[in-house]
Order: sequence, then structure tokens, then C-alpha cells
Amino acid sequence: MFQPHGLLSAVDLISARVDPNPGLMKPNPHLVQQATLGLGADPSLTLLVGDSATDMLASKAAGVTAVGYANKPGKADRLSAAGADVLVTSINELLVAL
Repeated sequence: MFQPHGLLSAVDLISARVDPNPGLMKPNPHLVQQATLGLGADPSLTLLVGDSATDMLASKAAGVTAVGYANKPGKADRLSAAGADVLVTSINELLVAL
């Protein structure tokens, strides 16, 4: 059961895969583009925080800044190779930067 813990008021949009077409899964930028369109956001002023190479590839394909969350050993190299614009190793690091 979904338990929002009082955070739902802070969420403007949920972009999730509803089409069964596997071709729309990451690294396809479909969901990232869906999110920027749904929010009316300029992709060049938007960032996506992700912890996988496919997150980085989808971000780059959508014209969004790719922030790699390297929370485990070896991830920094993989995320960097996939095109991460910025790497962080903790959520606190990200919060300070924002």
C-alpha cells in the first residue's frame, strides 16, 4: 500500500511508464520528456538525479542535466562514462548544492 508520509503535497507530477512498449523504457528519454512537458519545464534548466547509466543516457537524450548519484562503490565510474554532468555520493551533497 502506498504511504506518502505527508510528502504528496510536495509532488507536482509523477511520470511513470504506463505503456507496455519496452522501447519506451530508459535509456529512451520518453519519461524524462513527459516530465518536463507535464511540468512546463525548460529541459536546459532541469536536472535529473539518477543512480544508473540508463538514467544518465535518458537525461542527456532529453537535454536535461544528468546528476549521477554514486551511492555504491564503482558507480561513479559507470555514471561518469554514461555522461553524468555532475556526480554526488550522498543526498546531503546534493541538498547543499541546491
